[in-house]
Amino acid sequence: MRRIDTFTEYLLYVFFASLVFSNTLAQGIAIIIIILWMVRWIIKRHLVYHPLDGAVMIYLMVRAITCFTSVDPLASFEELRSGIFFSFIYFGITQYKGRKQKEAIILRFLSILIYAGAIASLYGTGYVILHRFAVRAQSTAGGISRFSEYTMIVFCLAFSLSNERRIFPRKQLSYIVITILGLGLIAAQARAQWIAIVPVVCTIGIMRERWMIAVILGLFASMVCA
Repeated sequence: MRRIDTFTEYLLYVFFASLVFSNTLAQGIAIIIIILWMVRWIIKRHLVYHPLDGAVMIYLMVRAITCFTSVDPLASFEELRSGIFFSFIYFGITQYKGRKQKEAIILRFLSILIYAGAIASLYGTGYVILHRFAVRAQSTAGGISRFSEYTMIVFCLAFSLSNERRIFPRKQLSYIVITILGLGLIAAQARAQWIAIVPVVCTIGIMRERWMIAVILGLFASMVCA
């Protein structure tokens, strides 16, 4: 069982690191993690209950049911099939019990998500510059929406956790990462995502990082006017 847990931990590292770069790799790893979760359950016959379990199950059932009411049910089922593993991996993560402390392992996962997002934003911004601003930013996984949604999420995570020294050893590093992620959102011309992060920026900024509000709102204004 310890070997399964260790292997699962390393797979989770790769999963979070590849999520924004390769849909195929991330989906393949998700399948393996789900299989390991089922093997662990068969061996131990024990599930750990989490408060969000019910909400996730309701979401999955509603999503499956809505396929029948879709304008194009076949296309909806295909989309459900391709994304179902990313939903079920929730159980693979919540049922995971590693040797390390839960808080430490969660922070490590968050660190991977944030820094992977920063690397993807550098790639996306460079991609736009190389094409003389004739295109919008995206990651190597393709898809502007996916890139902008992922960047929006990790931007909020980075901004909220900017004081967490286990993620950002130096304060200046958090500023650099937040700026890179902001530039990625601008290069993606993700106006909807910028609107979504304004409440987070204002709330966290007022409580901790007031000077960052001016910087972020300046970036936001340049995005709206672009």
